[in-house]
Amino acid sequence: MLRLCSGGSGVRSDESGSGTAIGVAIVFPLLLLVIMVLQGITFATRTEQALQATADRAAHTASLCCLHVGDAGAAAQRSITAHIGSAPWHRLDCTNEVATDTAVEFRSVTNAVVPDTDLSGNPNIVPAGGRVEVFVSCRLPPSRVGVFSLFATDVRRSAIGVATLDPGRHRSMTVTP
Repeated sequence: MLRLCSGGSGVRSDESGSGTAIGVAIVFPLLLLVIMVLQGITFATRTEQALQATADRAAHTASLCCLHVGDAGAAAQRSITAHIGSAPWHRLDCTNEVATDTAVEFRSVTNAVVPDTDLSGNPNIVPAGGRVEVFVSCRLPPSRVGVFSLFATDVRRSAIGVATLDPGRHRSMTVTP
């Protein structure tokens, strides 16, 4: 038998807090899910920015560095290794060796790729007025890019850094092959 409490509301005094508990039971998991999604988006964005900053720094280093294409490519790879290891705010937890999975291409003004050496084996000079492109690739654990799954494998992210080469680069030096 249902008895009315004082005030005539029809609710027993021991059931008055159950609406709050049900509300918390519904809202808390949704709030937790929203927080997890935001954290995943933050990890993915931070990773993309760190990878792009690494590629840009390597391209800039290669564009200013050396006389020969091979030396400048090696300098770009050293720049990538130094950048990944030294900046805690641009931290990349790659499962591969990023410096060895990097490609550095020098292009002349006519957009032709300049190889490290010419046909006779002599080192090529960095083309004045062209550009350098650095392709950086990183394999990341799924948790670092916002993918939460039991069966997810590593995720590959890549970035391209481009820097122009000074057109007057060899103006003050004499170059002999």
